[in-house]
Amino acid sequence: MKLIKEVEHPTNYLSLLRFLFRSIGGGKFELLYKEFLPLLPELLQGLMHIQARGPQSIREISIELCLTVPARLSSLLQFIPLLVQAVVLALKAKDEQ
Repeated sequence: MKLIKEVEHPTNYLSLLRFLFRSIGGGKFELLYKEFLPLLPELLQGLMHIQARGPQSIREISIELCLTVPARLSSLLQFIPLLVQAVVLALKAKDEQ
């Protein structure tokens, strides 16, 4: 997340995260889910921060990443307020992806 905030065009970093999240998200990698748990607060807050300040393409990717974080639902319950914001923004988005 630190590098994403420092570069001028973070699309490549966000695309890499998108690919990683989609790969892990199938439920086959329980150990990786556990690795993401301590990172969730900073990750979600960072993605929402990027969403609030970036250009439209960056905003859409960051919202998608918020909603596809590789974690069990029970782990995400404490982050419901952030995730609800991401859902609302996703519903308002123009892109259907």
